[in-house]
Amino acid sequence: MPFHRSYLLATMLACAILGAVSVRVVADDSVEYAVKAAYLSKFGIYVTWPNSTFQTSDDPLNICVVGEDPFGAALDQAVRDKSINTHPVQVRRVSAYDPIPVCHILYVNDDDDYTEQGVLESARGRAVLTVTDGRGDLPPSGVVDFVVVDNRVRFTIDRDAAQQNGLKIGSKLLQLALNVKQASAGARP
Repeated sequence: MPFHRSYLLATMLACAILGAVSVRVVADDSVEYAVKAAYLSKFGIYVTWPNSTFQTSDDPLNICVVGEDPFGAALDQAVRDKSINTHPVQVRRVSAYDPIPVCHILYVNDDDDYTEQGVLESARGRAVLTVTDGRGDLPPSGVVDFVVVDNRVRFTIDRDAAQQNGLKIGSKLLQLALNVKQASAGARP
């Protein structure tokens, strides 16, 4: 039973690292998005941004939701009174058709592939952790891509995309990912 033991240990590690977030999803979308909100509120703990990202130690870390907001109050509750490395966490909601403001974590929720790709392209090369929802057989498009597997919210990580944006993803978060697309040989470490 080594597989069962390693799965159990990985699950326990995930709960400990992400603050005992329940990752079991039922048919209710509100539960799925409450779990995703909890993940979004904690991803920043395990990401290192370039030194020039924040002008002062108390600049906010902005989580931006682009497109329709599926979280309702769940994301606001998840970040209430939260700081990451002295940076207070704030949620900003943005239309997919407006210029993207200063965002550190950018969740793109748009059923229109063209619009989603345009938003993601505007964030490419900027110090932004882009997060999208997996949609069937389409390849992941953000640095982090949420997927639901066996009724559990999981995520994949694209290290190439992270490095293109100047981000370093911590080993604890990489261990929790369902899949990690490794950085190409020519990319920065």
